[in-house]
Amino acid sequence: MKMEWTLKTDEELRESLRICQFDEGELERQAAFHKGLADPTRLKIVRLLGIAPMCLCELSSALEVPNSTLTHHLRLLERGEVIRSTRLGRNTVFQLTEKEVGEHV
Repeated sequence: MKMEWTLKTDEELRESLRICQFDEGELERQAAFHKGLADPTRLKIVRLLGIAPMCLCELSSALEVPNSTLTHHLRLLERGEVIRSTRLGRNTVFQLTEKEVGEHV
C-alpha cells in the first residue's frame, strides 16, 4: 500500500488543530494514564486487579515484591486513574477504575 502525502498549507494545519481540539487537561490525564501502564510490574498489577479487587498484602504475595516497591507502583497507577483504592477496615483495597476496565484490559 502506497502512502500519499502532500505538504499542508498553514490554513490546512490550523484546520487540523481545530478538528483535534487539544484539551491540555485531558492530554495530561492521558499521559499520566499511559505512564501508569509503562512498566511490567504495573501491567501485572492491572491484570491481577482485572480478575478481582485486592489489598496490598494480596498483591505483594502474588507478585513477590516488597511492599515499598508495590506502594510506589500503586501510587503511579492511582495518579494515572488506572486504579482506585478504598479503605475497608484495616485494609486498603485496590480495584481498576470502571472506565479503564472497558477500554484497556
